[in-house]
Amino acid sequence: MNNTLTLTNIGQAYLDALARRDLEQIEKLLHPHLRFRALVPPAVREGATAEEALFWLRRWFGTAEVLTLTRSSIDQVGDRLYIAYQAHVRRQDGWREIAQHLYCVVEHEVIIDMALLCSGFHPLPEKPSVEQTSNTLAGFSSRTRSDADLFCDVGDKGCTDGPLEEIAQLARRLSDGQTLEIRASNPSVAHDLPAWCRLAGYELLQQNGDRYVIGPQHKEKE
Repeated sequence: MNNTLTLTNIGQAYLDALARRDLEQIEKLLHPHLRFRALVPPAVREGATAEEALFWLRRWFGTAEVLTLTRSSIDQVGDRLYIAYQAHVRRQDGWREIAQHLYCVVEHEVIIDMALLCSGFHPLPEKPSVEQTSNTLAGFSSRTRSDADLFCDVGDKGCTDGPLEEIAQLARRLSDGQTLEIRASNPSVAHDLPAWCRLAGYELLQQNGDRYVIGPQHKEKE
């Protein structure tokens, strides 16, 4: 496995775990003696262990009732892994929006150094609409090629990695007439997705390479 692919996989695993608020999984990505620095309103937070980094992640996201990633990206800057995301978060004090940028040094497939820049939590005037959360991503592609209402990137995940569960989670948000575009590069999805659509009550409307568009099955009035 080359270094670029390793960094991408680690970034993807971090985003997947964050979306599930699975801090135990995030801990597996961190070296026990992780160097952690975070610039957040109103101060700088620092730590010398994974436990200290997880304390802040738990404080920011652990008690959230809902956490929806609205944008995310993974890249490489020099030898560093770059992860960025925006999220809508529902807490006891209402809906908030937050953005964070992470620059990580990776050795032996774990993060040993993390520098984090955080926007802080900003109030949203009302509950986000489906359109506002339509860019929820499982991966690092952030653009849809069609006019779909929702977009999901499951990357190269095969059937054993659970891509259909991620697709189903977003598909349940669809109303009649709305569509979900899916990016999936693993050939198993091309085989499994049509059968899942039939069983779950959706139609496969388009397929072009690694892109698929699905929507609720049309129900004729009696």
